[in-house]
Amino acid sequence: MAAPVTIDAYLGLVISQHNQKPNFMAWLSALIQPFVDNINLVNSFPTLFDLDTAAGQQLDFIGAWVGATRQLKKTIGGVSQLDDNTFRLLIQAVIALNHWDGTVPGAYAIWAVVFAGQPFQILIGDQQDMSMFFVFINPALSTLVLALITGGYFDLRPAGVLMRGYFKPSIPGTPVFGWGIENATVAGWGHGAWVAPLTT
Repeated sequence: MAAPVTIDAYLGLVISQHNQKPNFMAWLSALIQPFVDNINLVNSFPTLFDLDTAAGQQLDFIGAWVGATRQLKKTIGGVSQLDDNTFRLLIQAVIALNHWDGTVPGAYAIWAVVFAGQPFQILIGDQQDMSMFFVFINPALSTLVLALITGGYFDLRPAGVLMRGYFKPSIPGTPVFGWGIENATVAGWGHGAWVAPLTT
């Protein structure tokens, strides 16, 4: 953000024949000050409406621009209106969805951006029959955020594709069962666990 503009920058332009006149300088200060205040207000807009720093009503305005609201369709755990931090996360998710290309790699990229720094991982299952599902490995998210995801507020699926559900390993900290691959998230017989519905 630019340094605040001060009235001195303008008063300093007054020539010597007039800048020694107290009444004139007081009148000129009163005339210029509202314009200086307006310049500083306009210069503050990028910070006020920066998603990372906005709060309260500014976040509401950003949400309206991108199509998100802090008012929930139904109460989740006694919460009917999102706090600033959770609402900011939802706005980030909606912005990412608005830029999504509809591909699975694009979906992974969105999760990496929106939930940057979170220790959990996801697996996206494409059933190849116009349906898909998500598996959360060690979801380290709040109950409210998980409820938003499973409740369709962060609807990361292409149009016309059925969401089969959201799941987690039935044994916490264990890879999910899968064929033909062995890594930290998917493992075969004797190592991988079946998936269970993700409940909030």
